[in-house]
Amino acid sequence: MIGPMRRAALLLALGVLGCGPKTLQQRLASSERLATDAEAALAAAEVALDAVDPDQAEAALRDARKLLERPDASLYPEHDLLLDRLKADEARAPPVRAVKEKKDLEAKVELRRKALAAIVARYQQAFDRLIAKDLQKEDLEAFDAAAKELERALEHDELVAKSEAWAAEVQERKELLERGAARTGTARARVAFLTGPGMAGSDGKWLLEQARIDLDAATRLKHQREAVAKLTECANAKALIDRTQALTVSTVQLQGRFVTPTAWVKSCAQDLAGATKTLRKLEKAAGNGR
Repeated sequence: MIGPMRRAALLLALGVLGCGPKTLQQRLASSERLATDAEAALAAAEVALDAVDPDQAEAALRDARKLLERPDASLYPEHDLLLDRLKADEARAPPVRAVKEKKDLEAKVELRRKALAAIVARYQQAFDRLIAKDLQKEDLEAFDAAAKELERALEHDELVAKSEAWAAEVQERKELLERGAARTGTARARVAFLTGPGMAGSDGKWLLEQARIDLDAATRLKHQREAVAKLTECANAKALIDRTQALTVSTVQLQGRFVTPTAWVKSCAQDLAGATKTLRKLEKAAGNGR
């Protein structure tokens, strides 16, 4: 509804124009309705602007402009004031949209930051295990999986192009990933030794024990041959250790104790010497028994 002063101005306009044709009276009445609706739309737009809701504000401003651009609206005594108010509100809309977009971007970045922080924590935990004395194959597999997860999380991040701060954080995580990959050489060498020569030596030593306690000659011979093969694989790793700096300064866990690869290979070589002699005796005995 329009105020008393605006209504008086409208009645004055009617009086100046005289009784006039009915159509003019209808147009004046229409101008009042259009002004009232435009004022309501402007009020709604201003509430939305204050609430940093540019979509709602711009929709209300479009409604207000359509109303004020109707031919009858120009007959309203304060039409120019309403137009000025409309223009002022329209000028507020772009900065409000910019504020809204900034807040939305910051909210998205914060969500992404929390999600990435959890992934980085898992990666760091897996990386820390690589220097453990009791490192096992599963630890390296867990690290590789964590590194792959982090790599995927850093790919195709559309927020990087929109936020310089976030782009810098993502770059830091990529550098962390690169540093981690460069520092896994020792762990990979240790695991390769554990799962190759180290495990072969462990199996060989176990087979020797089985050969000693087995009463069946054929089974004893079988175990002895397998033990020699396994111990040979372990003893031959000396060349690998000599050319792999990481293994010369590392320890590994085998058969429940911590040993250096050098000491383990030496132990395999010593066991191999005795095992080979025993194998010859067993083979000779088997040959004589035929």
